Amino acid sequence: MLPAHGKWGSERGWGYCSVNKWAIGFAQKVEANRARADDTAMNSLKLVCASFDGSAKEHVVSVEGHWGDWGDFVYCPGDSGNFLSGAEFKIEKPQGAGIGAQDDTAANDVRFNCSKSTTTLTATNGEKWGTWRGMVTCPINAAICGFSLIWEDNQHGLDDTAANGAKFQCCWISMLILSDL
Repeated sequence: MLPAHGKWGSERGWGYCSVNKWAIGFAQKVEANRARADDTAMNSLKLVCASFDGSAKEHVVSVEGHWGDWGDFVYCPGDSGNFLSGAEFKIEKPQGAGIGAQDDTAANDVRFNCSKSTTTLTATNGEKWGTWRGMVTCPINAAICGFSLIWEDNQHGLDDTAANGAKFQCCWISMLILSDL
């Protein structure tokens, strides 16, 4: 599944939960507002994966950027079978080019839906720029089991955006068949 994303970068560094595990929570690495310096906002995303009973937890990372700090982990409520099943990014639109142009950041925040509840998980450290672009969800009986950040490399003194979004892999919970939407 591919939620709306920024215009820079490409898919990088797929990370997957182990077999029979799905994402139950996440944390994001975000560079806070730097006032007059170049801002990047989101610099990484880390999923927490677990088995159906909530045990055997592991972390999965795609790409980790140079800037920012990790926020706290947030989790779907309950002890078992409540997995991340939808994702939405807060994306800042391009700010224009040339003299007087503003700083581009692209992805500023992410939030997820949980499969067994109406809970929407929001990160503890998202930045303020951009708008939420619409939740995209896995099919029924599937949950997020992997992802690849849409990543812009370091621009070496030019305007950096870092993470522009992500593409997510959905895996069937009952049959364990991969589904790339």
